[in-house]
Amino acid sequence: MTKYALPGLRLGATSFVLPADYVTGLRWAAAHCDDVALLLMETGRCGELLPSAREIAEIGRIARGEGTSLHLHLPTDADCDTRKAAAAMVNKAAMAMERAAVLRPHSFVLHLDFPSLRGTLRLGRACVGMLSEEKRLWTSEALARILALASRPEQVAVENLESFPPSFWDEWVAASACSRCLDAGHVWKDGGDPAALLADWLPRLRVIHLHGVAPGRRDHSSLAFVPPARLDALMHPLWQAGFAGVLTLELFGLDNFIHSHTALVRSWERYTATGSVARR
Repeated sequence: MTKYALPGLRLGATSFVLPADYVTGLRWAAAHCDDVALLLMETGRCGELLPSAREIAEIGRIARGEGTSLHLHLPTDADCDTRKAAAAMVNKAAMAMERAAVLRPHSFVLHLDFPSLRGTLRLGRACVGMLSEEKRLWTSEALARILALASRPEQVAVENLESFPPSFWDEWVAASACSRCLDAGHVWKDGGDPAALLADWLPRLRVIHLHGVAPGRRDHSSLAFVPPARLDALMHPLWQAGFAGVLTLELFGLDNFIHSHTALVRSWERYTATGSVARR
């Protein structure tokens, strides 16, 4: 069985690389990767869209058997636009974390989203100032409540989102003990350079999402669409720094995954050709 790995890094896949149910999708990912992102994107009103207790037990059995680590992507069917919405976000995160607690996930990826701002932002603008003080406060309170649900606050990794400048979440990250999740694909799609963030973000970087951007700005596409020099600018510093977090290919479709893994292997070959490995 092919194992999709990378030297010096922990490579992961999502639970939906295959278009299948939770258990079937996770079974493939766990057999082929070092880590799996269990995507609990929607809860429903009372948790009915989450994996059942029986499915969670089977997921745990599979992961233990394969020696694969797990982390959760917390629900995205909530936001911070209103105080009520932020409270709902906390409740949905709590439902997901409680349902999956027996899996002992190492991280929880969190969206702090403001849909009302989408379409008004431009990369690089200090647009957090567009939020009222009250809205920023209830977002801080919601984040604090979610951090308290984890065994350690640094297990919660706040992700940068498409159409927002990566600096948008700096205020909340600086004021808390959370970690970061760098979605490189979101930055590329917005015309930015995720490699430029590494110097500041690496100390608190826990999870990285990698995906390419196909023509038409279609993200979550193969890394074959990323120019090699651009991919190397991100990957080579990660190898040089000995990044200890998880690198997740956030892709849906086996061909996209395989082609992306090939692109990463080629990047590693270019990295070793520079002699950087010997100098570490």
